[in-house]
Amino acid sequence: MAIDILGPLPISVNNNRYLMVVQDYFSKWTEAIPIPDTEAVTVANKFLERIVTIFGVPLSIHSD
Repeated sequence: MAIDILGPLPISVNNNRYLMVVQDYFSKWTEAIPIPDTEAVTVANKFLERIVTIFGVPLSIHSD
């Protein structure tokens, strides 16, 4: 699984400024998740909420 942060972008109506892009290497399934900042706690919470709760815990995560 790969994860990257895109932005800063113009602020959305929900006060989000970045996109957290997550892709499964095997299936190529991609999620673009809006987030307000790039703080570690924000990224971790959104990852748990939007990825782990739906797909389970990945064996590995690649980020640059």
